[in-house]
Amino acid sequence: IKNVNLLGNFGMEDWDCAWTWPLIEYHTKGYRAGMSWDLPWGGGKLEVRYKHLAFEDIHVPANSYQGDQLFSQLQLAF
Repeated sequence: IKNVNLLGNFGMEDWDCAWTWPLIEYHTKGYRAGMSWDLPWGGGKLEVRYKHLAFEDIHVPANSYQGDQLFSQLQLAF
């Protein structure tokens, strides 16, 4: 579709260490999705993005968390 931009990505990161106490075994996963529309007048843009992040601590479960973020932006340039 003309003037529409799509965004998406997925990322993973693992940390392991057997030389600390408590042991370190972290798993982080995140994904993002977004869309922007280039407005046909004035060089503006309407953008919407979503992000989800999940952090998991295997040996200390109380440190695990999940988070979501929703972002939108309207730019007008005349």
